[in-house]
Amino acid sequence: MSRLTIKHGRELLLQSRSKVVAALAASTAFVAVQAQAALDTTAVQTSLTGAQTTGETVGGYVIALVAGLVVVGLVIGLIKKA
Repeated sequence: MSRLTIKHGRELLLQSRSKVVAALAASTAFVAVQAQAALDTTAVQTSLTGAQTTGETVGGYVIALVAGLVVVGLVIGLIKKA
C-alpha cells in the first residue's frame, strides 16, 4: 500500500512542477508583450515597409527573368523542330 502512495505522491509532484513551469512561461510571455508594447514601433514599421517594397521589386525582376527564359526556350525549341 505504501508503494502506491509514494508513486501517487511522485505523480502529484510532477504535475505540480509542470503547472509551475507553465505558469512561469505564461507570466514571462506576458511581461515580454507588455515591454514590447512600450516600444516605439514607427522606425520598425518604416523599415518593414521599405523591405517589402524592395522585396516586391526583386520579385518582379525574378518573374520577368524566368518568363524571358521560358520564351527563349520555346523559340529554340521551335527552331530545332523546323
